[in-house]
Amino acid sequence: TTLSDPSPLVRREALLAIAEIAANSAEPIAVDSEPLIRLSVDDESVVRAAAATGLGQILGDGAHRVLTSMTTDPEYWVSYRAAESLCRLPSGNEFGWRILCDHDDTPGARRAKSACLEWLERTGGIERRMAAALELGDDNELTATLEVLERVGSRAWGELLTPPAPVEVAA
Repeated sequence: TTLSDPSPLVRREALLAIAEIAANSAEPIAVDSEPLIRLSVDDESVVRAAAATGLGQILGDGAHRVLTSMTTDPEYWVSYRAAESLCRLPSGNEFGWRILCDHDDTPGARRAKSACLEWLERTGGIERRMAAALELGDDNELTATLEVLERVGSRAWGELLTPPAPVEVAA
């Protein structure tokens, strides 16, 4: 099949074609996931990056485990796209939040956190999480959320944990 073609560009294009069909289909498409998942560990980073982009479109939430493992790939675009795809899944806000909470500090994990943070900030995922904690009056969850955001470098939310500078009043 084209998914096992010797040419990495053919494997990449075949995967992306299946992903496009899945993304544009009104009904879920039936595919054998095993050959697709094998591409997530392909020797060629161009194929792994395509897998990171396409697996979520094809498998939906069923791709979360393989995408999560791909977030620590040593290649920049593979880990970044895996995290972005993870956040785009139907349950993506929760999956993205788990990546932010992870204490892994490898370069791939930092890229994944950056992608998830960007996605959650852009789509309102952080605001929804904060609003839910406020609505429930859950101070522990609110504090934990703010601490995670500060640790991953969210300037917008990390500032909420920083005490204000003392104001000097002229005598």
